[in-house]
Amino acid sequence: MSTATCVPSANTARRLFAAALAGLLLAAAAPVDPGLPAAEALVRELYLAPAPDASREAVQRLYAPDLAAALLKAMEPNSPSGLPFDMRYGDDNWIATDLAFSATATPEGATVSASFKNDGMAHRIDWRLIQTAAGWRIADVTAPEEGDSPAWSLLDLLRTSRP
Repeated sequence: MSTATCVPSANTARRLFAAALAGLLLAAAAPVDPGLPAAEALVRELYLAPAPDASREAVQRLYAPDLAAALLKAMEPNSPSGLPFDMRYGDDNWIATDLAFSATATPEGATVSASFKNDGMAHRIDWRLIQTAAGWRIADVTAPEEGDSPAWSLLDLLRTSRP
């Protein structure tokens, strides 16, 4: 009984090596952050509730220290820096449809964008998150300029409305 051994030619070996190297380079060029699904899940959870949880515990659990402090200050009785809108939608009167999320890694952590239609008009809210020892925390909530609505940053709004 004879056995044949298949030995690739030098050209075939070079092509296989080049293909493997190209695959490794492509994989390295587009890394997938394993934490992005958790960051997106945190933001998705906020949209499941009929209203944001404004308890002190929730604020401290969800937000980075700077934003948590500003939110807690805004929630004090008779505070002039209270929020006049639902930050999830950038509006106090909303009926959102077509809600979709996307997460992107950033040098600081991640941005999770929530896109939706409110009264038929497309909107986007961006949630800037940072990774802490305790997990993902929301560092800011922003919206780009859209039609007649100016761009805004929740942290900036809270900082500038303090007495």
